[in-house]
Amino acid sequence: TEELIHSEVKRVFNPEFLNRLDEIIIFQSLTDEDLENIVELLIRQVNEVLKQKKLAIVLRPEVKKWIVAKTCQNRAYGARPLRRAIQKYIEDPISEKIIQNRIKPDTTIEIYLQDDALYYRLSDEPASSATRLSP
Repeated sequence: TEELIHSEVKRVFNPEFLNRLDEIIIFQSLTDEDLENIVELLIRQVNEVLKQKKLAIVLRPEVKKWIVAKTCQNRAYGARPLRRAIQKYIEDPISEKIIQNRIKPDTTIEIYLQDDALYYRLSDEPASSATRLSP
């Protein structure tokens, strides 16, 4: 397929234009697994910031799938919408809880999915206590 793409590029573009290009890179669409791995990387970045407050976020696997499904319907945008989704669905609500003093240092924040909504549970609370993350 790569040869087919290169021959099509040569057919469509003038040699003068092609001579100005250093390289032709063929991109492949990201899979759901790729996008879920990117969500994991973005959460690691968030955790680096939270480390200063002795906090950490842990996402259940279904949360990663939910974020990808919610934000990446149009694969033409690649992974760009994921950063905004992490901010909207996780960072902003958790930040509000920290500002309201509802999340204290030395806590792990577990985020999980229930009834198509995100909830969080703190490591120092019983498993039955859970709070819905807005929006």
